[in-house]
Amino acid sequence: MVLPMRIPDWVIEDGGWHVARGAVLQMWLTLTEESRYTQPGPEVVELRATATPLGPWPGAELGRHPTRLDVDGARIYWDAPSPVSGAVRVRGGIEGHSMDAPEGFPMVAGVVRRVRDIWGGWSEGEAPRATVVGDDADVSRRPTAPVVTPGVMPRPDARGSWLGALVDLEVL
Repeated sequence: MVLPMRIPDWVIEDGGWHVARGAVLQMWLTLTEESRYTQPGPEVVELRATATPLGPWPGAELGRHPTRLDVDGARIYWDAPSPVSGAVRVRGGIEGHSMDAPEGFPMVAGVVRRVRDIWGGWSEGEAPRATVVGDDADVSRRPTAPVVTPGVMPRPDARGSWLGALVDLEVL
C-alpha cells in the first residue's frame, strides 16, 4: 500500500532530516479528516480501515476520541470526532512524525517512493496563503536562505513559506 503523507517542516528541521526518494522511514502516522481543515488534493486519501477505540492519554485532543485505524499493514492514530469501532471509511490527510503517540502505539515503516515540497502558510499582514504542492524532487529539506543584496529589500517567495514535504510512502 502506498500512502500520501505530509511530513511537516518542524519534524524535518528538529530531527535534522532530509527526506529522499528511496529512503526508509519509521514514524507514527496520524490522520485528520478532510472536513476539519483545508488540505491540498494530493494530500487527501480515502481509507477503508478497522477502527479500534483507545484509552485516554495526555496527547489526545480534548473533546475527541483516540482511535487506532488498521489499514493494509499500517497503524494510523486518529482523534475521531465521535466514538467509532469496526469497519470505517474516512477521507483525510495523513501526517508522519516521531514525537509522541499513545504508549505502545506501533510506528509504521515504509519506503519513500515520491517526494514533493509543500509551500504556503502565512504572508505579510497574517493573511493565509493557499497551500501549494511543488514538483517532484529527489530530496526535500529546508531551503537555504535567499541571497540578500545589500541595500535591497528581499522579495517574498511567491510560494509562501516552506511547510515540509509530501511523500508517497510504500508501507512495508
